[in-house]
Parts: sequence; C-alpha cells; structure tokens
Amino acid sequence: PDGRQLIVTVHTLTDRGVWAYDISRGTLTPLARDGEAGGPKWFPDGQRVAFGWLKDGRRSLAVQPADAGGTAPPRVLVAGEFGPMSFTLDGQLAALRGGQDTVLVTFGNGQVGVKPLLDTPNYADSAAFSRDGRRLAYVSRVSGRAEVYVRPYPGPGKAEQVSVEGGSDPAWNPNGRELF
Repeated sequence: PDGRQLIVTVHTLTDRGVWAYDISRGTLTPLARDGEAGGPKWFPDGQRVAFGWLKDGRRSLAVQPADAGGTAPPRVLVAGEFGPMSFTLDGQLAALRGGQDTVLVTFGNGQVGVKPLLDTPNYADSAAFSRDGRRLAYVSRVSGRAEVYVRPYPGPGKAEQVSVEGGSDPAWNPNGRELF
C-alpha cells in the first residue's frame, strides 16, 4: 500500500509461494512457502498479507505478517477455498472469491463471519471497496456479458453500470473518486 513493495506469487517446478519484491533494492523475499500459496492481497495497513493457501490437503484463506521474511508461519483466517479480492480501509471487512461465489468476511474480536456479499442471482466477481468503504465496484454478467457496476455499500441503493461494452477487474484510485 505504500508503493515500496510488490506482493507476488512465484511458481517454480516444485513450489508455489508468496514473495515480497522490494522495488528500491530489487530483491525478492519469501513470505509463505509452506504448502501452496497464491493470489496474495495486502491488508490496507501494509503490515499483513492475505492469500489462498493449500496445506496438508486443506484449503483456506491465510494471513501472514509482511515483514516476517517467511519466519512466521501463515495463520488460517477462514477454512475453505477462498481468495482475497478487496478489504475495507480498516481491514475489518474483506470481499473474497469462494469458488463461484463472492462472500463478505468480517473480522473482529477473534471472530470471523462469512456471508454472501451481494444478494443477486447473477454472477458477481472482482469486488473492490472504495477507500471510504461506502461504495462497491464489481463485475456482473446480468447484461449477458461482463460489465462493471458500482453500488452503495452496504446499501441501500441501486447498482449502476459504469463500463461500456464490457469490463473487468475494477480498481479504485486511492483518491476514491475514480475507478479504473
């Protein structure tokens, strides 16, 4: 989040892990190499990284300190096949991809809650919270093809299509007023 490091998945012939790339030094440091880790996403505080993890035949969403250099083991947040998409600025809510579903996970007081993010019969993916957490951009195929929509979060309010002739993977500008 501070622009000094990238968090990446590195694949080798025998390994798939999460690594931190220091932009100014040009160095790679392993974070999560135990089991298979991938699809990393920074927590907004820049101190932790979430990722999908396969360890001992079990899939989960895991978290690891970003400065651990691989010395601290990942910690399971939610059991199941999940991949992080977006966090609210306070890090208390996360939109996760879980198979074909997009779910909302709440973190607080050592408790984790999971529920559907959007109440829609249509496919929804690539969810991204605005910086202030009051808007949610996502991709839906309600029109018959992938388009980007924005709606108030948590609501109420109508979803508004913002893409023209298709769209995918929305990302908010940190200023919160622009969507890429």
